[in-house]
Amino acid sequence: MSIRTAFIALALWSASTFAADWNLQSLMSQLAVTESSSVRFTETKHLAVLKAPLELRGTLRFRRPDYLERRVEAPFEERFVVEGDRVTLERKVTGERHQLSLRSQPALWAFIESIRATLRGDLATLERFYRVDLHGEPNSWTINLLPRDVEMGKLVSVIRMSGTGGELRTIEVLEASGNRSVTHIEAAR
Repeated sequence: MSIRTAFIALALWSASTFAADWNLQSLMSQLAVTESSSVRFTETKHLAVLKAPLELRGTLRFRRPDYLERRVEAPFEERFVVEGDRVTLERKVTGERHQLSLRSQPALWAFIESIRATLRGDLATLERFYRVDLHGEPNSWTINLLPRDVEMGKLVSVIRMSGTGGELRTIEVLEASGNRSVTHIEAAR
């Protein structure tokens, strides 16, 4: 066996061993490393009532343990902040500001936790709200989240999250109504 052949064999063995050891808990450990992040996003909403998809652009911010902010900057301005159990929605054009408790809105709570728990690598919380299926490999993975709650299942069929390594890159929400949204997240800098 030549040295080159030995190196190739070693590389293939290492890669297959790493892939065999990689699982949902491994992914969650990779995701759990991030303390905070601020990333740009583009969300495309495909709604039956619209002739063309609606595209939103803005910023997503996350800070451990439970802060999540979604700021839409175009085509309108809107700010959605979740901290702990408290949700605040602000719409600049109308001056509206609403607050509510996640516990009072179980379906919204489940949806918010799909993102927050994923970003903090919290598998126990994800499994509380969803059946979690992982597909792919460490550098190209997809998690399918299937709602456990009947009421949530009436709204959302599946939430698909995909990424690379410890970075979430895409969130796709398939609604029970047939509507869907796809959020593309830029790589963290």
